[in-house]
Amino acid sequence: MKKYVAKKIQGKLYLCTRDLKISKAFRKVGEISKEALWVKSGDEFSEKEVRKYADVDGEIIPWIEGAEQGGYKMIVFLKGPCGHFH
Repeated sequence: MKKYVAKKIQGKLYLCTRDLKISKAFRKVGEISKEALWVKSGDEFSEKEVRKYADVDGEIIPWIEGAEQGGYKMIVFLKGPCGHFH
């Protein structure tokens, strides 16, 4: 079982972690990039297949822990079958 799972929530795909305390519960990490067209709800990902970025006024920059407190949205890029992150 991998650390992350894609979940469709209100029409958008989010990367989530499993809540080990509550069976079948998940915690949203961030929205999956719209460029990751191959990803379906239920797909699983390891830490090595995930890169986190912040959307700062339309500019994508590497995620810094605590950025959510500044109101920034996390965008998650995933390693695709081609080996690149989208």
